[in-house]
Amino acid sequence: MPVEHDPDHTQFVLPIDGGDDAFLLYQPLDAAGHVAFTSVFVPDTHRGQGLAGQLADAAFTHALRNIKSTPDPIFGIAVPDHVPGVPDDILKPRNAWPDPAAYDAQAADLAQLFHGNFAQYADGVTALVRNAGPLQADTASSARRRSGD
Repeated sequence: MPVEHDPDHTQFVLPIDGGDDAFLLYQPLDAAGHVAFTSVFVPDTHRGQGLAGQLADAAFTHALRNIKSTPDPIFGIAVPDHVPGVPDDILKPRNAWPDPAAYDAQAADLAQLFHGNFAQYADGVTALVRNAGPLQADTASSARRRSGD
């Protein structure tokens, strides 16, 4: 069952059969939409099933929905440009490394390891799945030049 956002009661609710819902409460902090997550409740009979994680995923997804992001040039995942309360340098791993060239080399090595490991599965998956991994090293360096990193 999907998590429901109940803004009138400042909570995310995961309905559970029998009426004992799991929920995550939050407190609005300002007009910009910043919130503080204050508590999570999961009934005793449903603990240990990942319900709190589902609530947290839904709450964070909701909180980040309007955050501008930029795709990582090697891994392709959307990286937020700014998150209130989080130093911007942490959001861009390359900027957090003392030596950006060392980061580039390590990221390229990781992408190469991924492709080497994934090769054994490539024939058994669709093109969409095959193309969802990190860019190949030559493509990644071109993408980094285009992105200005």
